[in-house]
Amino acid sequence: MTPASTPRLFIVEDEWIVATDVARCLEQAGYGVCGVAHRFEEARAAIASTKPDLALLDIALGDANDGISLARQIWTDHAVPAIFVTAYADETTLARAAVPGVLGYLVKPFEERQLLSTVKIALSNATRLHEADAYDLRLAAVERGLGQMAAVVDRIETAAPRLSALHARPVPPPSDPESEAFLVAVASLSAREQEVLAGLLDNRRVSAIAGALCISQHTVRNHLKAIFKKLGVRSQPQLIESCRRANLAMRFAPEGGLPARNA
Repeated sequence: MTPASTPRLFIVEDEWIVATDVARCLEQAGYGVCGVAHRFEEARAAIASTKPDLALLDIALGDANDGISLARQIWTDHAVPAIFVTAYADETTLARAAVPGVLGYLVKPFEERQLLSTVKIALSNATRLHEADAYDLRLAAVERGLGQMAAVVDRIETAAPRLSALHARPVPPPSDPESEAFLVAVASLSAREQEVLAGLLDNRRVSAIAGALCISQHTVRNHLKAIFKKLGVRSQPQLIESCRRANLAMRFAPEGGLPARNA
């Protein structure tokens, strides 16, 4: 969903009168209602087709599967977030409703202002949720790229054993201003950030870096965000090319940061 677009909402409600009233309220507030469904299978198929920005789900749908199961499926399969609009507020139902992708819980009966405020907050949180997911996907792509680069180096060293002697020679300085600026940016990293970067260049995943440095994976990801910002890297090809041109992998001594991996 782009900031300028009209949010598209899907309503799943087994009571036709309630569904009609909710749709009217949302449309009068400027939202687009892209569909209404009354049963589980009908709703699942329609949401898969329409890909709304947010689904408003009743929990009791009169089927073997309920709105909680639906919320879990549409988030897992289509990354569609949801809020529950239901008459159930007991502790058991609330505990079951805590599933990924659920961004709100509205208990019937409710006023229009409560509905609209819940939807507004949920859409705002959905934007941040998708941005976080997009960052994780980009980071995973970078990790895969670094892994591929390391695999190529391993194959070269296996084919030419004498190549290891080159590592004992002084590393030539970069000959272009862009690589020199990149190395200056690397030098500005904190000691911990350089350890994390060394782990990436050593083809380690976030979990392995966290274990080696005795910190949490969340902390590692925060360091990675800072590294990407300081190095001005926005994509996987940029990172790989900058490291290659600056001979960065050769500048990290084996003992520079992370303990050696077990064989």
